Amino acid sequence: MSRKVTIKVNGVVLEVAEDVHLELSDEKFAARQHYSRATYAEGCRGPLCRLSETHRSRKRNEERARKEGRDFEIRPGRRIDREAELLPIITWHLSERAAARQIA
Repeated sequence: MSRKVTIKVNGVVLEVAEDVHLELSDEKFAARQHYSRATYAEGCRGPLCRLSETHRSRKRNEERARKEGRDFEIRPGRRIDREAELLPIITWHLSERAAARQIA
């Protein structure tokens, strides 16, 4: 597990992994939403955007298997170790971005 940093965002104190903090504070993507195909395509390779790409690939493979009448299951050992750590941060980030859009 990576080193944690404590940050304060909009009055909320969060403890997040250092690489997540670096992704969310990267000025190059300040106006972008992370955990997004578009941000990944723009060059973001942080853990949230990489997880988005992994989920996208899984979904496409699952749809393809279903269309072909096959069962789809994730092979053991292929799960993302940090998924449980990252999903609450993604939920928080997406809700913050949605709130900011409503204010603007």
